[in-house]
Amino acid sequence: MKKYTIEEKQILLSAMDHYIDGCNHARNILTGEDKDKLIQKLWKIQELRAELIFDIQPITIEPLSPSNADYAFCCLCGESDVLNYPEMRGIISGYGQVCKKCFEKHSPELYKEACKKTQKERKEVEDYYRKEYPDSFNPDGTFKEGELINSEDSLPF
Repeated sequence: MKKYTIEEKQILLSAMDHYIDGCNHARNILTGEDKDKLIQKLWKIQELRAELIFDIQPITIEPLSPSNADYAFCCLCGESDVLNYPEMRGIISGYGQVCKKCFEKHSPELYKEACKKTQKERKEVEDYYRKEYPDSFNPDGTFKEGELINSEDSLPF
């Protein structure tokens, strides 16, 4: 795919997206061997699409902000992924976030680096809360379980 220009790769990528979308609609209609064959072809096209995206833009590591920590769809496989703050995420600029499974599959060294950064970030956040709110933690470092509602009078209705 190195012989194509960036513009040609983007046009090809757009065409692949439309083809994959059409196949996903057809997959709901087909049954038996036809459906199995379509799923196998679709899987190959999705792998080719991922390679094409990597030719255009590599995966980079970016921190997840609290404002966008929830769910996200992977720009490679389309699966939803739970996002927990603080976490370092795999991002393909211009395409979106990469799920943990695809991140580990397509860029294992970068995935290991992101995991190390995530562990470091979690430790920093945990240390901050232990320092700022010492009464909320048990002596062994675990979080104290508190009452959500103090009394019956605290209900708003």
